[in-house]
Amino acid sequence: MEAVGPKSQVEAAVSAVGLDLGDEVALFPFGPEGPLEGVELRPNRVRVVERREALFLKEVPLSLKPPPGRRLLDYAPKTVRLVGPREALEGLTGVTAVLEEALGPGEAEVAVVPDLPPGVQTLGPVRVRVALE
Repeated sequence: MEAVGPKSQVEAAVSAVGLDLGDEVALFPFGPEGPLEGVELRPNRVRVVERREALFLKEVPLSLKPPPGRRLLDYAPKTVRLVGPREALEGLTGVTAVLEEALGPGEAEVAVVPDLPPGVQTLGPVRVRVALE
């Protein structure tokens, strides 16, 4: 997709919002303050190939449980971005992930898999930098 128009307006574009017309969706450029006048999206319509339940984005605190016999000194990032149905995200105030038992003392960057409710997933893989003793 391409946005065409005055540079200041194009740089302000943060999303394309669709108006559902059945088999097609008309697209409109939006910035942080709403619709962007003078900006054209190319293409400005897309064909609907598949319909799914709308997904929402939410950032929540991430808690880590250290491996047995280890103490967690610090970790980053301390939040994770999740996507899922609105109902599944509404009451979610945080998620937990358990670190692998094979981790020894020191610092490491590792992939973690948070414990998530049905229908909720992370927005991409979750990697954290941990310090253990």
